[in-house]
Parts: sequence; structure tokens; C-alpha cells
Amino acid sequence: MRRFLLLAVIVGTRLVHAQPDQSHLQHPSRPMREAAQQHCASGTRFVEERQWDVSLIEFEASLNPTT
Repeated sequence: MRRFLLLAVIVGTRLVHAQPDQSHLQHPSRPMREAAQQHCASGTRFVEERQWDVSLIEFEASLNPTT
């Protein structure tokens, strides 16, 4: 049990420090917000048309409008 706990702490701290800088996502610019809103609206439209694959792509793009 102690070994597992120690391993979890070591791996957890490495993962925390390995995260990329996402500070720009905490305060997205206006174009980023607008792009996210457009992707979300498109995703909603595709859901209404029952185009599940395309709607999933649009919703995922709304979460990361920088790509």
C-alpha cells in the first residue's frame, strides 16, 4: 500500500509539472471566443440534423478554438 501511494505521488507530481502552459485559454481573446461559439452553433445544428460524427468534431473544436 505504501509503495502504491508513493508511486501515485511521484507520478502525480510529474504530471502536474508536465502540463503545457494554458494561461491563454483562461482568458481567451475575442476571436477565440467567437470561433468557439461558431463551432458550438455548428455542432448544435449537426445534432439537429442527426449528423453525430460531424457534430462531435464541431463540439471538440469549440473546446479548443486555437487549432
